[in-house]
Amino acid sequence: MRFLAHNGIFDIHERQEDHEPTYALTSASKLLVSGSDHCLSPMVLLNTDQLLTSTYHQLGEWIRGEDLSVFETAYGTSGWRFFFEKNPEYFRLFNEAMASDSRIVDLALKNCTSVFEGLDPIVDVGGGTGTTARIICDAFPKLKNDCVMQIY
Repeated sequence: MRFLAHNGIFDIHERQEDHEPTYALTSASKLLVSGSDHCLSPMVLLNTDQLLTSTYHQLGEWIRGEDLSVFETAYGTSGWRFFFEKNPEYFRLFNEAMASDSRIVDLALKNCTSVFEGLDPIVDVGGGTGTTARIICDAFPKLKNDCVMQIY
């Protein structure tokens, strides 16, 4: 907790009566509270998962090799095949992480409406459940009536 407080994720205070540390949420740590509208904890869980982070131990071999991705070097298959076919639980975690990240777009749209002015169709390229496209279309109803595609 001290490390996280030192890096601004939490505030640290000292109780007057016994000088013990107490911690409080900051703007950054509020994004990790489950059940909130803009919770990024699924993204943190995905990006800190040992199966995923251990792929980086293979970077040297991957650079010297012929595989298309470090994931392929580490696990012998593409990341997409690993998620979609071999590990449905990781696929669920991946989708939750992508959706939580997409909800942050909602925050950005509140102050950046000019970004999508004058656009007609919108294409959601990637995977997941189309959360980003839905958020954009909700903020810009005209886009909802135009072509909205998902490409996986």
